[in-house]
Amino acid sequence: MKLGEAIVFVEGLGYSVAKVERIKLFRKAYTLYAEFLGAIYLFKLDKGKLYKKIPLSSGNGFWAELEEIE
Repeated sequence: MKLGEAIVFVEGLGYSVAKVERIKLFRKAYTLYAEFLGAIYLFKLDKGKLYKKIPLSSGNGFWAELEEIE
């Protein structure tokens, strides 16, 4: 998956992408900041795979891989 495809996929889920940041200079990894009903959600595109940050009540969180349903 490329950056343009990831943005279209995230927007297809109902989020609006507010900002995109490149994680590393020589690596094609990006953080996407998406907004939904006033809350900010984080998505990460790394090595062609899209991940979403799942927050936990302890304040920590983990990255879960999203898979397209075909």
